[in-house]
Amino acid sequence: MNVKARIDPSAWQAGFDAGEAGHPMTPCPQNLDPFSYFSGWIEGDAKRQGFEHSLGGAA
Repeated sequence: MNVKARIDPSAWQAGFDAGEAGHPMTPCPQNLDPFSYFSGWIEGDAKRQGFEHSLGGAA
C-alpha cells in the first residue's frame, strides 16, 4: 500500500503563519485545503513553542 498526501503550499504556509502567531487551530479558512492548513498549523505552533520545524517536501 502506497499512501501519498498532497500539500497545498499556500494553505500550508497560511496554517504555519497562524500557528506561529498563536492563533487558534480552528476554523480553517474556507478557501484553503484543511489538511494542508492543519499540517502547517501544527508545524508553526511547534516552532512558536521552541521546537525546530521542517518544510518537509515543500520548498
